[in-house]
Amino acid sequence: MKNPFYFSAAEERETSLLSLIMSLSQAMDLVSPYVAKHQLKVAYLADALAKEMGFPDKDLWAIQYAGILHDIGALSLSKRLEYLSFEINNPHRHAELGYLLLSDFSPLETAASIIRHHHVKWNSGEGKVFEGNPVRIESHLLHLADRISVLLDQNREVLSQVSRIKDTILDKTGTWFHPEAVKAFLSLAEREAFWITLALVGTENRFCEQATDSMLLDSDSLLDIAKLFARVIDFRSRFTATHSSSVASVALFLARERGFSSKECRELQISGYMHDLGKLSVPLEILNKPGPLSQEELYVIKKHPFYSFKLIEQIGGMERIKIYGSLHHEGLTGNGYPFHLAEPEIPLGSRIVACADIFTALTEDRPYRKGMEEGEVVFLLMDQIKQGTLDKRVVDILLDNKEKVFSIRAESQAEAEKEYSSLESRVSFNNL
Repeated sequence: MKNPFYFSAAEERETSLLSLIMSLSQAMDLVSPYVAKHQLKVAYLADALAKEMGFPDKDLWAIQYAGILHDIGALSLSKRLEYLSFEINNPHRHAELGYLLLSDFSPLETAASIIRHHHVKWNSGEGKVFEGNPVRIESHLLHLADRISVLLDQNREVLSQVSRIKDTILDKTGTWFHPEAVKAFLSLAEREAFWITLALVGTENRFCEQATDSMLLDSDSLLDIAKLFARVIDFRSRFTATHSSSVASVALFLARERGFSSKECRELQISGYMHDLGKLSVPLEILNKPGPLSQEELYVIKKHPFYSFKLIEQIGGMERIKIYGSLHHEGLTGNGYPFHLAEPEIPLGSRIVACADIFTALTEDRPYRKGMEEGEVVFLLMDQIKQGTLDKRVVDILLDNKEKVFSIRAESQAEAEKEYSSLESRVSFNNL
């Protein structure tokens, strides 16, 4: 049996944008089985509607991506569950935040503009402009796809629901929904295969097999989307808003000081941005809890590095990043989690990320305490060496350069806080 923690250079693959956003969407779904696969089903529906309306193949990838990520701006489980109701109040804030999160990454700029208005109603043509911005027809397709998806009861036979769903959609045609999009839906709805495929989306990669894009990312684009991942992971809470970017900056410095190659340093930096991907499975209520966590809440927290491992594992070209980033809670004596690996099984890159993660966590504010001062941080890092959690060689690099490392973390934190505050000023994060 192949050891999942080791690989040869010959096994490295190229990284596609589709595999990355699929991983991000699946990470968001981990928060609850009630929201799982909704985004994929919306992507399938929007794609089917666009094809039925005669959209050219070159335009389909943006519609697919928009579907896969359309709820990325819904930060809490309660809001995501609320948006699974057919009629919802004030749905536009999470769509605007989704747009703002994605639009700075140029390969997703078109998808972001589709997501921005995916809850704008047609209203007999009035929905062509919203708050001074033009509304794309793809946004109306996405809106219809989203509402069809929430009408589908996963616990009932899919074909028995066709008449009810059609009647509900028809009742809102010309008011909520674009008439041409509804016409395409009604044509699709006559085909049992359409509904059976919809019910299967999310199993056996049924949607991925149909996706049209195969965009491969160079190292610069990969770093840019890793930063996007960090925003999505961290901006759910003010207390985590700067965490991954700080871990990435500190890990990059430690790797350079240790003599890693430029390629390896880039991989360590990306690992820092993505190491907490599995933390999207942790409810916001736990992240923001002002007091000690219960045992059940600790169990939830302890799952996140395993989820990071499994989510990154499915992304081609990220074999080292998977190992460097997702083993950040392992300890050298086997006292960590979730795999309980021991020293020979934990590569130096993983130990660097672990050190950067603990250092950053100690120095940043948390709901239950303020960030620690330098003396206390140094004491606790030394204690982590004694406990067999951190590698002394890595901690020594940090402590030998502690003024520089504290400065790097402060600069990274300030930059991330500025970005977080800028977004929050445009879209209030409360009740998202």
